[in-house]
Amino acid sequence: RQDLDMMVLEYSCRDASAFTAMGKYCKEVKWRVAAMGTEPVEVGLHVEKLPHMSSEVSISANGNKLFPLGSKAKDKLKGDFEQKWPFRGVARGINKKNFFEVKPKAMGEEWFPAISIAQKRDGG
Repeated sequence: RQDLDMMVLEYSCRDASAFTAMGKYCKEVKWRVAAMGTEPVEVGLHVEKLPHMSSEVSISANGNKLFPLGSKAKDKLKGDFEQKWPFRGVARGINKKNFFEVKPKAMGEEWFPAISIAQKRDGG
């Protein structure tokens, strides 16, 4: 399919870090995205760092753990993480300046122009 419309249905970022000055933090980011005509995918990212330790990460989609593999709940992310879902197409307006807008929750009800640079050749 040539045309593909993607929509971020929900985005949240929670930073429960009360001791960042001591080197401890805990951040959770969630997205709910969908390609038009498909069921939404809920993607979650959890990053936690304790003082004098490396950050540990967990990544999930629709409640299923994607990273780390195995029995650990969180682990060090030693490289880029990539996940592919089986839909392809060209997002409408991808090359049009100011076609997309974002509305950060912390900024109230105001929408801001978003800039899209390019889409990968494989449609991803």
